[in-house]
Amino acid sequence: MKKILTSVMAIGIVLGLLGAGTLSFFSDWEISENNYFEAGKMDLKIDCHSTHMRTFPIDGMYGDYEVELPIHFDEINLVDEQFFYWHDVKPGDYGEATISFHVWDNDAWMWFRLTNLAEGPGETPEPEEEFNPDNGELAENIHVMLWVDDGDNVYEPEEPEYEVAFFEGTLLELADMDWFGEWHLIGCELFYIGWEWNVPTTVGNVIQDDWARFNVQIYAEQYRNNPSPVPPVGDPFADIIVESDCGWAPPAYDQEWFAKARSNNPNFEIAIGTNDAGPEQDTAETTWTSGQQEHFTLEYDSGTGIATFDIENHPTVSYAVPVDGDSTIGITVKALADGITVVEDVTLNDQELLIDYIDTSTCSPAHLWIYGIDLSAGFVLEGYFTMTWVTQPCQECQAMHISID
Repeated sequence: MKKILTSVMAIGIVLGLLGAGTLSFFSDWEISENNYFEAGKMDLKIDCHSTHMRTFPIDGMYGDYEVELPIHFDEINLVDEQFFYWHDVKPGDYGEATISFHVWDNDAWMWFRLTNLAEGPGETPEPEEEFNPDNGELAENIHVMLWVDDGDNVYEPEEPEYEVAFFEGTLLELADMDWFGEWHLIGCELFYIGWEWNVPTTVGNVIQDDWARFNVQIYAEQYRNNPSPVPPVGDPFADIIVESDCGWAPPAYDQEWFAKARSNNPNFEIAIGTNDAGPEQDTAETTWTSGQQEHFTLEYDSGTGIATFDIENHPTVSYAVPVDGDSTIGITVKALADGITVVEDVTLNDQELLIDYIDTSTCSPAHLWIYGIDLSAGFVLEGYFTMTWVTQPCQECQAMHISID
Protein backbone atom coordinates (compact mmCIF):
# COMPACT_ATOMS: atom_id res chain seq x y z
CA MET A 1 0.00 0.00 0.00
CA LYS A 2 2.85 2.36 0.86
CA LYS A 3 4.45 1.64 -2.51
CA ILE A 4 1.19 2.53 -4.29
CA LEU A 5 0.79 5.85 -2.37
CA THR A 6 4.39 6.80 -3.02
CA SER A 7 3.98 6.11 -6.73
CA VAL A 8 0.79 8.14 -6.86
CA MET A 9 2.49 11.11 -5.09
CA ALA A 10 5.46 10.96 -7.45
CA ILE A 11 3.18 10.93 -10.49
CA GLY A 12 1.24 13.91 -9.03
CA ILE A 13 4.38 15.94 -8.49
CA VAL A 14 5.61 15.23 -12.00
CA LEU A 15 2.26 16.16 -13.52
CA GLY A 16 2.22 19.32 -11.40
CA LEU A 17 5.61 20.33 -12.69
CA LEU A 18 4.57 19.57 -16.25
CA GLY A 19 1.44 21.68 -15.75
CA ALA A 20 3.48 24.60 -14.44
CA GLY A 21 5.76 24.38 -17.45
CA THR A 22 2.94 24.81 -19.92
CA LEU A 23 2.34 28.40 -18.54
CA SER A 24 5.93 29.66 -19.23
CA PHE A 25 5.56 31.49 -22.63
CA PHE A 26 8.51 32.86 -24.61
CA SER A 27 9.27 36.42 -23.45
CA ASP A 28 11.88 39.16 -23.77
CA TRP A 29 12.59 42.59 -22.17
CA GLU A 30 14.15 45.58 -24.07
CA ILE A 31 14.75 48.92 -22.28
CA SER A 32 15.77 52.26 -23.91
CA GLU A 33 17.08 54.46 -21.10
CA ASN A 34 17.80 58.19 -20.80
CA ASN A 35 15.91 59.37 -23.86
CA TYR A 36 16.74 63.08 -24.39
CA PHE A 37 16.03 66.13 -26.49
CA GLU A 38 18.35 69.16 -26.59
CA ALA A 39 17.73 72.25 -28.68
CA GLY A 40 20.45 73.19 -31.11
CA LYS A 41 22.44 76.40 -30.73
CA MET A 42 22.57 79.36 -33.05
CA ASP A 43 24.76 82.00 -31.45
CA LEU A 44 25.99 84.83 -33.67
CA LYS A 45 29.36 86.29 -32.68
CA ILE A 46 31.14 89.24 -34.24
CA ASP A 47 34.75 90.21 -35.02
CA CYS A 48 35.82 93.65 -36.23
CA HIS A 49 39.01 95.26 -37.49
CA SER A 50 38.42 98.94 -38.27
CA THR A 51 40.87 101.70 -39.25
CA HIS A 52 41.01 105.48 -39.64
CA MET A 53 43.78 106.63 -41.96
CA ARG A 54 45.19 110.15 -41.77
CA THR A 55 47.83 111.79 -43.96
CA PHE A 56 50.41 113.83 -42.04
CA PRO A 57 53.06 116.27 -43.30
CA ILE A 58 56.69 115.17 -43.60
CA ASP A 59 59.24 118.00 -43.58
CA GLY A 60 56.49 120.48 -44.30
CA MET A 61 55.14 118.49 -47.24
CA TYR A 62 52.14 116.17 -47.32
CA GLY A 63 53.15 112.72 -48.39
CA ASP A 64 51.93 109.15 -48.21
CA TYR A 65 52.87 108.62 -44.58
CA GLU A 66 49.69 107.43 -42.89
CA VAL A 67 48.83 106.72 -39.30
CA GLU A 68 46.44 103.85 -38.66
CA LEU A 69 44.19 104.11 -35.61
CA PRO A 70 42.59 100.67 -35.15
CA ILE A 71 39.51 99.28 -33.44
CA HIS A 72 39.77 95.53 -32.96
CA PHE A 73 37.79 92.85 -31.15
CA ASP A 74 37.40 89.10 -31.66
CA GLU A 75 34.41 86.76 -31.58
CA ILE A 76 32.09 88.44 -29.09
CA ASN A 77 28.42 89.11 -28.52
CA LEU A 78 28.06 92.86 -28.94
CA VAL A 79 27.36 94.83 -25.77
CA ASP A 80 28.59 98.40 -26.24
CA GLU A 81 31.25 97.95 -28.93
CA GLN A 82 31.47 100.24 -31.95
CA PHE A 83 32.66 99.42 -35.47
CA PHE A 84 33.56 103.09 -35.88
CA TYR A 85 34.46 105.66 -33.22
CA TRP A 86 36.58 108.31 -34.88
CA HIS A 87 37.24 111.89 -33.78
CA ASP A 88 38.94 114.69 -35.71
CA VAL A 89 37.78 113.46 -39.13
CA LYS A 90 38.93 115.78 -41.92
CA PRO A 91 38.59 115.97 -45.71
CA GLY A 92 40.95 113.41 -47.21
CA ASP A 93 40.63 110.95 -44.31
CA TYR A 94 39.47 107.42 -45.06
CA GLY A 95 39.24 104.01 -43.46
CA GLU A 96 37.98 100.45 -43.73
CA ALA A 97 36.26 98.02 -41.40
CA THR A 98 36.11 94.29 -41.97
CA ILE A 99 33.32 92.78 -39.88
CA SER A 100 33.29 89.00 -39.60
CA PHE A 101 30.37 86.89 -38.46
CA HIS A 102 30.50 83.46 -36.78
CA VAL A 103 27.38 81.45 -36.16
CA TRP A 104 27.73 78.58 -33.68
CA ASP A 105 27.05 75.87 -34.46
CA ASN A 106 24.16 75.68 -36.94
CA ASP A 107 23.64 77.38 -40.29
CA ALA A 108 21.75 80.66 -40.29
CA TRP A 109 20.27 83.35 -42.49
CA MET A 110 21.65 86.82 -41.78
CA TRP A 111 20.70 90.44 -42.57
CA PHE A 112 22.44 93.75 -41.90
CA ARG A 113 21.32 97.41 -41.75
CA LEU A 114 22.09 100.89 -40.39
CA THR A 115 19.52 102.55 -38.10
CA ASN A 116 18.90 105.64 -35.98
CA LEU A 117 21.20 108.08 -37.76
CA ALA A 118 21.44 111.39 -35.89
CA GLU A 119 23.50 114.45 -36.78
CA GLY A 120 24.49 117.66 -35.07
CA PRO A 121 26.41 120.84 -35.87
CA GLY A 122 28.70 120.80 -32.85
CA GLU A 123 30.28 124.23 -32.38
CA THR A 124 30.03 126.31 -35.55
CA PRO A 125 33.45 127.92 -36.00
CA GLU A 126 33.94 131.16 -37.94
CA PRO A 127 34.99 129.46 -41.23
CA GLU A 128 31.72 127.48 -41.27
CA GLU A 129 29.44 130.45 -40.56
CA GLU A 130 29.00 131.17 -44.29
CA PHE A 131 27.06 127.88 -44.54
CA ASN A 132 24.42 128.85 -41.93
CA PRO A 133 22.13 127.40 -40.89
CA ASP A 134 24.52 124.72 -39.68
CA ASN A 135 22.42 121.60 -39.15
CA GLY A 136 25.25 119.08 -39.21
CA GLU A 137 26.28 117.92 -42.69
CA LEU A 138 28.82 115.20 -41.96
CA ALA A 139 26.70 112.14 -42.88
CA GLU A 140 25.97 113.46 -46.36
CA ASN A 141 29.69 114.00 -46.92
CA ILE A 142 31.01 110.63 -45.76
CA HIS A 143 31.11 108.28 -48.75
CA VAL A 144 30.79 104.56 -48.01
CA MET A 145 30.95 101.27 -49.89
CA LEU A 146 29.98 97.81 -48.55
CA TRP A 147 30.69 94.38 -50.02
CA VAL A 148 30.94 90.70 -49.10
CA ASP A 149 34.68 90.26 -48.48
CA ASP A 150 36.98 87.25 -48.51
CA GLY A 151 38.62 88.26 -45.24
CA ASP A 152 41.66 90.18 -46.54
CA ASN A 153 40.21 93.68 -45.79
CA VAL A 154 40.53 94.72 -49.46
CA TYR A 155 37.82 95.27 -52.07
CA GLU A 156 38.74 93.16 -55.11
CA PRO A 157 36.20 93.48 -57.93
CA GLU A 158 38.51 91.87 -60.51
CA GLU A 159 39.10 88.17 -61.03
CA PRO A 160 39.56 85.78 -59.42
CA GLU A 161 37.60 87.19 -56.42
CA TYR A 162 34.94 89.16 -58.33
CA GLU A 163 33.79 90.88 -55.15
CA VAL A 164 30.68 92.98 -55.76
CA ALA A 165 29.63 96.02 -53.71
CA PHE A 166 26.06 95.77 -52.45
CA PHE A 167 25.96 99.49 -51.51
CA GLU A 168 27.77 102.63 -52.70
CA GLY A 169 26.69 106.10 -51.60
CA THR A 170 26.77 108.43 -48.61
CA LEU A 171 26.25 107.56 -44.98
CA LEU A 172 23.02 109.57 -45.12
CA GLU A 173 21.77 107.47 -48.05
CA LEU A 174 22.76 104.26 -46.30
CA ALA A 175 20.56 105.25 -43.35
CA ASP A 176 17.55 105.35 -45.71
CA MET A 177 18.03 101.73 -46.80
CA ASP A 178 16.32 98.72 -45.22
CA TRP A 179 17.85 95.28 -44.63
CA PHE A 180 20.71 94.03 -46.79
CA GLY A 181 21.29 90.33 -46.99
CA GLU A 182 19.49 87.05 -46.68
CA TRP A 183 23.01 85.65 -46.65
CA HIS A 184 23.45 81.95 -45.82
CA LEU A 185 26.00 81.59 -43.02
CA ILE A 186 27.54 78.15 -42.65
CA GLY A 187 27.83 76.93 -39.07
CA CYS A 188 31.34 77.36 -37.61
CA GLU A 189 32.59 79.15 -40.75
CA LEU A 190 33.45 82.84 -41.15
CA PHE A 191 31.48 85.33 -43.24
CA TYR A 192 32.92 88.81 -43.93
CA ILE A 193 31.52 92.21 -44.82
CA GLY A 194 33.90 94.99 -45.88
CA TRP A 195 33.02 98.65 -45.26
CA GLU A 196 35.14 101.44 -46.76
CA TRP A 197 34.57 105.12 -45.95
CA ASN A 198 36.15 108.40 -46.99
CA VAL A 199 35.63 112.15 -46.78
CA PRO A 200 36.44 113.74 -50.17
CA THR A 201 39.07 116.48 -50.19
CA THR A 202 36.52 118.74 -51.91
CA VAL A 203 34.17 118.89 -48.91
CA GLY A 204 35.68 121.97 -47.24
CA ASN A 205 34.50 123.90 -44.19
CA VAL A 206 30.85 122.82 -44.24
CA ILE A 207 31.56 119.83 -41.94
CA GLN A 208 33.73 121.57 -39.33
CA ASP A 209 32.96 120.17 -35.86
CA ASP A 210 29.84 118.36 -37.17
CA TRP A 211 29.09 114.88 -35.84
CA ALA A 212 27.06 111.85 -36.90
CA ARG A 213 25.97 108.82 -34.84
CA PHE A 214 24.21 105.64 -35.93
CA ASN A 215 23.51 102.04 -34.98
CA VAL A 216 24.34 98.92 -36.97
CA GLN A 217 21.85 96.06 -36.56
CA ILE A 218 22.53 92.43 -37.47
CA TYR A 219 19.74 89.84 -37.44
CA ALA A 220 20.24 86.06 -37.75
CA GLU A 221 17.61 83.32 -38.02
CA GLN A 222 17.85 79.56 -38.29
CA TYR A 223 18.45 78.11 -41.76
CA ARG A 224 17.17 74.56 -41.40
CA ASN A 225 13.43 74.09 -42.08
CA ASN A 226 13.22 77.76 -43.06
CA PRO A 227 13.30 78.00 -46.86
CA SER A 228 11.58 81.42 -47.10
CA PRO A 229 13.09 83.60 -44.38
CA VAL A 230 11.86 87.14 -43.75
CA PRO A 231 13.74 89.71 -41.61
CA PRO A 232 11.86 91.69 -38.95
CA VAL A 233 9.45 94.37 -40.10
CA GLY A 234 10.08 97.64 -38.33
CA ASP A 235 12.54 97.87 -35.48
CA PRO A 236 11.64 95.82 -32.38
CA PHE A 237 14.62 97.34 -30.59
CA ALA A 238 14.07 100.88 -31.77
CA ASP A 239 16.04 103.43 -29.81
CA ILE A 240 14.33 106.35 -28.16
CA ILE A 241 14.29 109.26 -30.61
CA VAL A 242 16.52 112.12 -29.49
CA GLU A 243 17.21 115.49 -31.13
CA SER A 244 19.19 118.55 -30.10
CA ASP A 245 18.98 122.16 -31.26
CA CYS A 246 19.06 125.79 -30.18
CA GLY A 247 16.13 127.36 -28.35
CA TRP A 248 13.75 125.97 -25.77
CA ALA A 249 12.83 122.29 -26.00
CA PRO A 250 9.41 121.91 -27.70
CA PRO A 251 7.72 120.36 -24.61
CA ALA A 252 8.49 123.54 -22.66
CA TYR A 253 5.76 125.39 -24.60
CA ASP A 254 3.02 122.99 -23.53
CA GLN A 255 4.48 121.22 -20.51
CA GLU A 256 2.32 119.19 -18.14
CA TRP A 257 5.00 119.36 -15.46
CA PHE A 258 8.61 120.36 -14.98
CA ALA A 259 11.75 119.98 -12.87
CA LYS A 260 14.50 122.58 -12.83
CA ALA A 261 17.61 123.96 -11.18
CA ARG A 262 18.23 127.66 -11.74
CA SER A 263 20.05 130.73 -10.52
CA ASN A 264 17.78 132.78 -8.27
CA ASN A 265 20.01 135.78 -7.46
CA PRO A 266 21.97 135.45 -5.25
CA ASN A 267 21.16 131.83 -4.37
CA PHE A 268 19.91 128.97 -6.50
CA GLU A 269 16.60 127.13 -6.59
CA ILE A 270 15.57 123.55 -7.25
CA ALA A 271 11.89 122.97 -8.09
CA ILE A 272 9.38 120.45 -9.42
CA GLY A 273 5.68 120.85 -10.09
CA THR A 274 2.85 121.41 -12.55
CA ASN A 275 2.88 125.22 -12.72
CA ASP A 276 6.22 126.91 -13.29
CA ALA A 277 4.79 130.33 -12.46
CA GLY A 278 2.37 129.40 -9.67
CA PRO A 279 2.19 127.70 -6.29
CA GLU A 280 1.70 124.17 -7.68
CA GLN A 281 5.31 123.16 -7.10
CA ASP A 282 7.81 122.02 -4.47
CA THR A 283 10.89 124.26 -4.20
CA ALA A 284 14.11 124.41 -2.20
CA GLU A 285 16.78 127.11 -1.94
CA THR A 286 20.42 126.04 -2.23
CA THR A 287 23.90 127.31 -3.07
CA TRP A 288 26.02 126.29 -6.03
CA THR A 289 29.73 126.08 -6.84
CA SER A 290 30.78 127.29 -10.27
CA GLY A 291 32.23 124.47 -12.38
CA GLN A 292 31.18 121.65 -10.06
CA GLN A 293 29.64 118.65 -11.80
CA GLU A 294 26.54 117.26 -10.06
CA HIS A 295 24.68 114.00 -10.71
CA PHE A 296 20.92 114.44 -11.15
CA THR A 297 18.01 111.99 -11.10
CA LEU A 298 14.38 112.64 -12.08
CA GLU A 299 12.24 109.64 -11.12
CA TYR A 300 8.52 109.08 -11.61
CA ASP A 301 6.78 106.37 -9.53
CA SER A 302 3.63 105.26 -11.35
CA GLY A 303 2.32 103.58 -8.21
CA THR A 304 2.20 106.77 -6.19
CA GLY A 305 2.03 109.30 -9.02
CA ILE A 306 4.92 111.17 -7.39
CA ALA A 307 7.92 112.55 -9.29
CA THR A 308 11.15 113.19 -7.38
CA PHE A 309 13.99 115.44 -8.49
CA ASP A 310 17.33 114.87 -6.79
CA ILE A 311 20.64 116.61 -7.46
CA GLU A 312 23.73 115.40 -5.66
CA ASN A 313 24.67 117.57 -2.65
CA HIS A 314 21.41 119.54 -2.86
CA PRO A 315 17.89 119.26 -1.40
CA THR A 316 15.44 116.77 -2.93
CA VAL A 317 12.02 117.97 -4.13
CA SER A 318 8.93 115.96 -5.15
CA TYR A 319 5.41 116.55 -6.45
CA ALA A 320 2.33 114.65 -7.70
CA VAL A 321 2.31 114.89 -11.50
CA PRO A 322 0.29 113.58 -14.49
CA VAL A 323 2.00 111.15 -16.91
CA ASP A 324 0.40 109.55 -19.96
CA GLY A 325 1.46 106.92 -22.47
CA ASP A 326 2.71 109.18 -25.27
CA SER A 327 5.16 111.59 -23.69
CA THR A 328 8.11 113.78 -24.55
CA ILE A 329 10.96 115.03 -22.39
CA GLY A 330 12.81 118.25 -23.08
CA ILE A 331 16.02 119.33 -21.35
CA THR A 332 16.81 123.02 -21.88
CA VAL A 333 20.05 124.66 -20.69
CA LYS A 334 20.78 128.39 -20.32
CA ALA A 335 23.84 130.48 -19.44
CA LEU A 336 25.24 134.02 -19.68
CA ALA A 337 27.77 134.85 -22.39
CA ASP A 338 30.72 134.39 -20.01
CA GLY A 339 29.40 131.14 -18.58
CA ILE A 340 28.40 127.67 -19.75
CA THR A 341 25.82 125.11 -18.69
CA VAL A 342 26.44 121.46 -19.57
CA VAL A 343 24.21 118.38 -19.30
CA GLU A 344 25.90 115.11 -20.24
CA ASP A 345 25.78 111.31 -20.01
CA VAL A 346 21.98 111.38 -20.03
CA THR A 347 20.23 108.00 -19.73
CA LEU A 348 16.55 107.01 -19.60
CA ASN A 349 15.75 103.86 -17.61
CA ASP A 350 19.46 102.94 -17.78
CA GLN A 351 19.32 103.07 -21.59
CA GLU A 352 22.03 105.11 -23.28
CA LEU A 353 20.69 107.74 -25.66
CA LEU A 354 21.95 108.39 -29.17
CA ILE A 355 22.42 112.02 -28.13
CA ASP A 356 23.33 112.35 -24.45
CA TYR A 357 25.03 115.78 -24.33
CA ILE A 358 23.92 119.40 -24.60
CA ASP A 359 25.66 122.66 -23.67
CA THR A 360 25.37 126.41 -24.24
CA SER A 361 28.69 126.87 -26.07
CA THR A 362 26.93 127.43 -29.43
CA CYS A 363 23.66 128.99 -28.32
CA SER A 364 21.65 129.76 -25.19
CA PRO A 365 19.12 128.42 -24.63
CA ALA A 366 19.86 125.04 -26.18
CA HIS A 367 17.93 121.82 -25.78
CA LEU A 368 17.88 118.05 -25.97
CA TRP A 369 14.50 116.55 -26.87
CA ILE A 370 13.46 112.92 -26.18
CA TYR A 371 10.20 111.71 -27.73
CA GLY A 372 8.23 108.69 -28.91
CA ILE A 373 8.19 107.15 -25.42
CA ASP A 374 5.69 105.73 -22.95
CA LEU A 375 6.41 107.04 -19.46
CA SER A 376 3.18 105.90 -17.83
CA ALA A 377 4.76 102.83 -16.18
CA GLY A 378 7.37 104.99 -14.49
CA PHE A 379 10.82 106.18 -15.52
CA VAL A 380 14.22 107.30 -14.29
CA LEU A 381 16.07 110.08 -16.13
CA GLU A 382 19.70 110.52 -15.06
CA GLY A 383 22.76 112.51 -16.05
CA TYR A 384 25.37 115.04 -14.97
CA PHE A 385 24.85 118.78 -14.73
CA THR A 386 27.47 121.56 -14.53
CA MET A 387 26.99 125.35 -14.31
CA THR A 388 30.07 127.54 -14.74
CA TRP A 389 30.09 131.34 -14.62
CA VAL A 390 32.32 134.39 -14.26
CA THR A 391 29.64 136.99 -13.59
CA GLN A 392 27.21 136.01 -10.84
CA PRO A 393 24.13 134.91 -12.84
CA CYS A 394 20.91 136.85 -12.46
CA GLN A 395 17.55 135.22 -11.75
CA GLU A 396 17.09 132.24 -14.10
CA CYS A 397 19.98 133.42 -16.32
CA GLN A 398 21.66 130.08 -15.75
CA ALA A 399 19.54 126.94 -15.54
CA MET A 400 18.63 123.40 -16.49
CA HIS A 401 14.90 123.07 -17.15
CA ILE A 402 13.31 119.64 -17.73
CA SER A 403 9.85 119.74 -19.34
CA ILE A 404 7.49 116.76 -19.64
CA ASP A 405 4.50 116.86 -21.97
